[in-house]
Amino acid sequence: MFQKRLFKRLVALLLVIAFFYFVDEKLYLSWNYWWFDKLMHFGGGFAVSMAFAILCSYFSLFTQNKAKAISLSLLSVLVVGVAWEFFEIYADITFLSDGASYIKDTIFDIIMDLFGGYIGILYSLKFIKTNER
Repeated sequence: MFQKRLFKRLVALLLVIAFFYFVDEKLYLSWNYWWFDKLMHFGGGFAVSMAFAILCSYFSLFTQNKAKAISLSLLSVLVVGVAWEFFEIYADITFLSDGASYIKDTIFDIIMDLFGGYIGILYSLKFIKTNER
């Protein structure tokens, strides 16, 4: 039952993220507002951790304690976040030639991914029962 409620909320979040992504593409919000890209990364991390929680609960992998669930969720968010940064380079969305500016932006993007993932897994754990050990 909890999976259905959590899944509906994940789909709603993904639709909101998709909407803002398409608006961003048309209005260049990430270029005009420095915080917009950070908000998108936060939302992406939140969504990835929710998807991770749903997937793990479906396969009954949340029988461990909350600390393990949080750390595995953050690892999954980190993997997806780093993969997204590589995709941005591959798709010519960003450029390594930007130097220090690129490195600073990428680090902050990954931090926002992880922060969103942390908040997202804490939110998801409210729907999932874990055995504290």
